[in-house]
Amino acid sequence: RGVEISNGETQLLPGPLAVFDGSTYAGDATINQVAAKDKRLIAYAVDLEVNAETRHESQNNLTKLTIVQGVVRHSYGQRFTTTYVFTNKDTKRPRMIMVEHPRMDGWNYTGAKPVEESATVHRFEVKAEAGKTAELKVVQERTMMEEAGVLGYDMETLVRYRSEGKLSQAVLDAFKAVATKQMAVQEQERTVANVSTQLDELRREQTRVAGIMKDLDRNSDAYKNLLQKLNSQEKQIDELTGQQKSGRERLVTLQRELNAYIAGLSVE
Repeated sequence: RGVEISNGETQLLPGPLAVFDGSTYAGDATINQVAAKDKRLIAYAVDLEVNAETRHESQNNLTKLTIVQGVVRHSYGQRFTTTYVFTNKDTKRPRMIMVEHPRMDGWNYTGAKPVEESATVHRFEVKAEAGKTAELKVVQERTMMEEAGVLGYDMETLVRYRSEGKLSQAVLDAFKAVATKQMAVQEQERTVANVSTQLDELRREQTRVAGIMKDLDRNSDAYKNLLQKLNSQEKQIDELTGQQKSGRERLVTLQRELNAYIAGLSVE
């Protein structure tokens, strides 16, 4: 139970105070210094005839997706709902309940509005009739921004966002273009890796053949056949080495093109 006091023309010094309901003692409290003409809310007793329950619910929904200078910006609409439920078991008298809701800077109230505020709380009022239940729903919303890279997005998810109006066709087309260029880079990486694998296998085979040849007579047919095989492998190695070099150069070019495209991408 609480009461609001308004001070007069002089300062009220800090200390204890007692509260009476008529001639009946109701409770006590300790108060800090109150300036002239200032007011305070004080709680002086627990109201055992009122039960209170608090429920919280939060939502975080993507509202818009854009690309600015190669960076994907996600705009999120955040909603935080606090529901206060009060059950007044007193069948004779109603209750006017003051709710002190924690202050959250940057959030806007879209439902009930506070009647007062302090540095740390917003205050709301709700009336619980005698023997009845009352509910106060405090709804707060804000918009948040997050940033991420362009690569790695699931196209199916982006198409769904497009159907939900969360991104434009231009943004979706930009993601498709990035995906196409990225696929070209990945394909070239596989090509270079395949050539490198072939080179490694040929070199291992050359080492194996050379090991066999050192124990053979140089004038034998077996030695001559293996020597011919080595020469043939050497030609393959030369060809593959050239392919590896050109493939790596092509990979660097494709990666630069992808990076340059992403860096210059700004679409809403």
